[in-house]
Amino acid sequence: MARVTKDATAIIPDETLSLIFTFLRSIDPVTYRERSPTQPKSCGAFTAAHNRSFGWVNVTFVNRRWRHVAINNGTLWTNLTNFLGPHWLNEMVRRSKSAPLDIDNNNFSSAWKQVNQPLRAVLTLFNARISCLWLRTPTMDVFNQTFSVRMDSLQEFSLALDRRISACPLANLLDRAPLLRSLRLDLPELSYAPWGHSALNNITSLNLILQSTKTGILMPELLNALSRMHYLSELSLKELHVGTPNLSCSHRCSATPDDLIILNSMKSMIVDSPLETHAHILRHIRVPSHTRLALVSPNTVTPETCSSSKIAFVHEALAHELGPFMRSYAVKPMFHSAYLNFESNWNGVTASLGLSRQAHPERPIPGVLLCSKHPHATLTNDFTVHFHDAQAPIILPLLPLPTIRALTVLDAGISLARAHLAFFPGVQRLRLCVSQLNSLYGISFLEDTAVLPNLRVLDTDANVFVLRTVLMCFTSHGLHVVPERFPALENVFEARRQTATPIEAIYLHVEEEIALVKQGRIAETSCKKLREDIVRESIRRLEGVYGVQIVRKDFDVFSL
Repeated sequence: MARVTKDATAIIPDETLSLIFTFLRSIDPVTYRERSPTQPKSCGAFTAAHNRSFGWVNVTFVNRRWRHVAINNGTLWTNLTNFLGPHWLNEMVRRSKSAPLDIDNNNFSSAWKQVNQPLRAVLTLFNARISCLWLRTPTMDVFNQTFSVRMDSLQEFSLALDRRISACPLANLLDRAPLLRSLRLDLPELSYAPWGHSALNNITSLNLILQSTKTGILMPELLNALSRMHYLSELSLKELHVGTPNLSCSHRCSATPDDLIILNSMKSMIVDSPLETHAHILRHIRVPSHTRLALVSPNTVTPETCSSSKIAFVHEALAHELGPFMRSYAVKPMFHSAYLNFESNWNGVTASLGLSRQAHPERPIPGVLLCSKHPHATLTNDFTVHFHDAQAPIILPLLPLPTIRALTVLDAGISLARAHLAFFPGVQRLRLCVSQLNSLYGISFLEDTAVLPNLRVLDTDANVFVLRTVLMCFTSHGLHVVPERFPALENVFEARRQTATPIEAIYLHVEEEIALVKQGRIAETSCKKLREDIVRESIRRLEGVYGVQIVRKDFDVFSL
């Protein structure tokens, strides 16, 4: 007798199921294959063998009720594309009913390189329904059509131009889009933006990727516009600099209360630029203590300022502005976790510090936040700052680090770790990570009890400290001899045991590999080229080390 599986969603009302569908997001791009005019029709047909994605999700099974609810939910069909052909474009428009439309010119193809007739038709026929419009280097016909029609429903607009044009009539769009609240501009010239337009006063999200002048991106017109944006809650500035930006300017740059730009509605702010601009903007702007702030930079200094004296000068300027900025908070921010990342580049070692109010900080990655459509959604740390590692003594003391209880350190090395950890006296949980095996370092620096005096738990990188690495790094005689003891681990325990706050545990994420070895499946582990009897005995002795905790690879120590 065939087993009947009960549909657990049957009790969910249509309205609720429809709402659930609206939260679905695409994880796969819409794929298609163009058929050349000389190809037989059958060769261009979509087949299961080609694993095509029709729409936004790969569907394995949908019952009739789900299909009925989805087809009748207009909001599921508003992200238009002509990649599936004109028939499906028309069908999506029909199914979307009167719902606001989401248009991205990357989702529209055309047989002609200089024109995009399908997208231009959508802009002409449905301009009143468009709520979100993203244009990346649009064809000229689409560019001209965008600024010639009224868009009463437009709330989010993004424009990216990779070429210089005689004029960008952005003011025309601002005149004809009364509901516009989110503006993203990637322009070759600052002058293209009408910073004095009154419509900008109502903007809540402003994301700019702009070519700076020789003095920097913070020109007077932009600063004046920011001072009028009382509803602005998201701001991101990416500066493609030409020369060395100025550390200050002559426009409202006294850092006195009368000149400061107070952004009381700000929730998230990203500045991706050289450190000179970081120092400069801190002279102009103040934000609430709950604002997520990221001061990121691909390089902590520009090539023109790579000498040690100039590096120090720029960091002193940054520290001079960072101190008053942190003290300006009405409520002092309380950060509980931190992620300290080190990266070698042409001018030395760059340090990136991310602070979080949560137990789990994310890695602060420079220069990539603004690449996504919604950069603020990817900004999970509450405060991020970049600096040259040698300048840590003048930057880190300005930050509220004593409240940090959990710290992740990536690619520090023994010397860097010892020098920088002194600024985190309250850390109780430490995770050591490395991006590559050749940058692996030990834990002997923790034998110095003055380093992290309150440390309770040490976690190792699950992706790098595999069983072979553990046996190689924490023993005295290498991989081919059964160790009498694990001095690297035991010495740390012994040194800390003499203090008032001894280490409780060191976590090694090798439980799965140890289980495979005990099952006689050593060939499936990182120790596959080692003698099995030596590995088995080494494991037995490792398990006997006081304080060592063997856990699964996905075990989250910071969640304890």
